[in-house]
Amino acid sequence: MNSATTAVSSGFDLLQNLTYGAAWLFIILGFITAIQTTNNSIHLTRFYYYLSCLQQKLQHLSFSETLDFVCKAMKHAQTQLTSGLLTEANQRASVNFSVVMVLGVLLPIAASINALAGGSPFLIQFYLGIFLIFALLLFTGEINWLERLNQVFAFVSAFGVLVFIPVYVVRSFTHAILTNSFNHSVITSLLVAVFWYVTVFCLWQFIVFVAPKNKRLEAVLTRWIAPFLCVLPLALILAFFFLLLGKLAVFEQSPYRSWGMLIAVTSGFALSYTLMYNILLRSFPWWATAVLIFISSGAVSFFIYFAAYQTWDINQAMNVFTGFGRDGFSVYLGPPFWMMHLAQIPFILFMFLSLFMVLMKALQQTTYLPALAGIKTSPVIITSLALFFLSLLLFALAVAVDILVDVNVNVN
Repeated sequence: MNSATTAVSSGFDLLQNLTYGAAWLFIILGFITAIQTTNNSIHLTRFYYYLSCLQQKLQHLSFSETLDFVCKAMKHAQTQLTSGLLTEANQRASVNFSVVMVLGVLLPIAASINALAGGSPFLIQFYLGIFLIFALLLFTGEINWLERLNQVFAFVSAFGVLVFIPVYVVRSFTHAILTNSFNHSVITSLLVAVFWYVTVFCLWQFIVFVAPKNKRLEAVLTRWIAPFLCVLPLALILAFFFLLLGKLAVFEQSPYRSWGMLIAVTSGFALSYTLMYNILLRSFPWWATAVLIFISSGAVSFFIYFAAYQTWDINQAMNVFTGFGRDGFSVYLGPPFWMMHLAQIPFILFMFLSLFMVLMKALQQTTYLPALAGIKTSPVIITSLALFFLSLLLFALAVAVDILVDVNVNVN
């Protein structure tokens, strides 16, 4: 077996190219950031203002305090993401309008066309049933002795519109991308993710609608359920993207797909994200936070493998997690490897942000080097240099992967 074939079949080549690509991306971002000083548009002025505030914040922190600041920043970012996409999304007219258009216009039209074309008429019949319930409520809503019946009608209609219809549609679309050709499924997963978001939004509204007013329950919903639901659409996209990486890594014709695998992978990613959020809420020191996030994401990775591939062999799972084949004798970065490491994305983002902040803090200490002392006054240049240094570290990592490729080739 020649070196090219071995490297490609093991998946090392793809891993190396991804590392080089990330390094070049950081270089491009560094150049884009550096040239912002020549542009005075209002958006770039705001960008400069945010960087200045960040640099001023870091100037008054030690390195250990900088790492603790990373934890606070990640916690704040996750809180804002969950709030913007889910818990407070119903306060935005654009979100409400989009959901109403999907549930009240697009889906009924699509269901009608499907029924007229010879497909199943179930969905349009269900819409008609919900419409009849709404019509009954208009007449019975003011009759006191029918109050109990009206409550049942209201619950049924809310459940039908906010839970049954979105879940039914998502199940149909998701089944299609699981059974269609793989390349087509990767592309259409982006569209299906939109319906996943509509479903998640509606499920959250239904949970808020039926949940009793209790502070402890509200805390559980906000800290555990909302973050979990919030990232499920992203988890769907990442699942198919990582399957594509696994296919390209080892040239597998059609990666294994099933409902069990998809549920395990998407719920695993959402669980890893939610665990990180709750760990950050505890305000542990940075090193304890990093260890806990690593352990939790690692445990979720093994859960993904066990649930997705229906096996409880811990040695086999460890082999796949560390980049070997199931037998443990050769390197094989196939789809199972990428599926397991989907749960590591929150931890990787946390570590990259920590490293980036430390690099910026280190560049602020360049007053001891006269040639570089001037950069302290420019937050844009400090940010650009931090991105460049981060790219150098990624290039070094790519070289290390290249050495591992050579070692793998020589062994084989």
